[in-house]
Amino acid sequence: MDSQVSLEEGKQEPEDTQHGTTTHRDQNDALHPVVSLVLPAKNTQSIPNGGLQAWLQVLGVFCMMINTFGASYAFGVFEAFYTSGYLNATAANISIIGAVQVFFLLASGFITGPLFDRGYFYHLLWTGAFLTCFGQMMTSICKEYYQVLLAQGICVGLGSGCLFTPCVAILPTYFSTRKLLASGIAATGGPFGGIIFPLMFRYLEPRIGYGWTVRAIGLVMFGTCGVMIAVLRTRMVTANGKKIFDWTVFRDLSFMMFALAILLGYAGILVPYFYITNQALANANASSNAAFALLLVANAGSVFGRVIPGLLADRYGPLNILAPSSVVCMVLLWTWIPNDSVGGLFAFAALYGFFSGYVKPLACHDQADSVNSGFVSLPPVTTVTLSPSLLSVGARMGVVVFCGGAGALLGEPVAGYILRSTGSYLGLKCFAAACLTGSTVLLCAVRVAKTGSHIWRKA
Repeated sequence: MDSQVSLEEGKQEPEDTQHGTTTHRDQNDALHPVVSLVLPAKNTQSIPNGGLQAWLQVLGVFCMMINTFGASYAFGVFEAFYTSGYLNATAANISIIGAVQVFFLLASGFITGPLFDRGYFYHLLWTGAFLTCFGQMMTSICKEYYQVLLAQGICVGLGSGCLFTPCVAILPTYFSTRKLLASGIAATGGPFGGIIFPLMFRYLEPRIGYGWTVRAIGLVMFGTCGVMIAVLRTRMVTANGKKIFDWTVFRDLSFMMFALAILLGYAGILVPYFYITNQALANANASSNAAFALLLVANAGSVFGRVIPGLLADRYGPLNILAPSSVVCMVLLWTWIPNDSVGGLFAFAALYGFFSGYVKPLACHDQADSVNSGFVSLPPVTTVTLSPSLLSVGARMGVVVFCGGAGALLGEPVAGYILRSTGSYLGLKCFAAACLTGSTVLLCAVRVAKTGSHIWRKA
């Protein structure tokens, strides 16, 4: 039998193994179960790193991303429709619907992460699929603001939250050296949904009406949820009796810097996706077709922004790719401030979509040898990365995604209220740029904390 290692706190201890459960001896030499996740030494020999089953997980997570981040990226077209007179509400109030959806998508991980650790993956999968499809169908019959908030904001958001954290948690267990590439491919589901759903809404709504258009989108979500449920399978059984929350995270300075960077980043990085369409109509005198195309261009750029950095990150390390991408996003947001021409907005949308494609979704880099933390990366790599042990991955990811959700819930409504109070997009743009500047500074600090002055070291 291959040598075994305990993953608890990264320490090796005397152990007995039976039926896949690791037990440790305490001071009284009594045996008590600590871990039910037993891996060969180095924790890589048992990882398939490819094969049909592993790539089916990529397909499943791709479908999950369509229904979660894809729906949130497509909210810009819904916001433009709602503000045109369908809902009796201001743009700032309507933006709260999208912010609430993103908040529950991410912040639910604070609960679903520990539940995943305790073996409730399939319960979360079925619950999330039901709530997402049910909320979308209920949105089709909504006529009032509060109804859309309950259906599209809260119900779809909660369903997305049940899906997101557990699904991205299983992908790194199928890949070792190629997990960032696999994660990047799966992550393209988000912008893919962000392209397909707006196109459906744009071309179906004038022909069949709002209700049937939203139901058609719901049918697409139902089909992709079916694929997701059919192919996703967990590899590692987690232990009963684990801590629901890992309080040691607050003693991990790198992790806390990472979490704060995510909070600030999500407060600013989604603002262009919510408001660039309305800005083009209001300030750039763009046609409705051109304004709509801006959202598609940004999401199309995000597709390439998921895969290409994943290829580079496997070779050079995620932080070494993420840090420059984050700096470029920060610079682009500052250049967005004076940008009021249609051509300039298209250039901004393409570049920002590409570079923010690597920064937007929550994830981190691999840390096989020590307790380090990165920032935001390709989504399916998320959980393994910020944890000293695979056993606390779910709980730690819960903290990270909660911070991301809080940032989204804070950022988009604040940007909307700045717009309403000033009547100008200037303050909104400055707010988004300032948030991402703070996030980028913290990210660079995490990078320095990990490797010190060694600029070219893989991180």
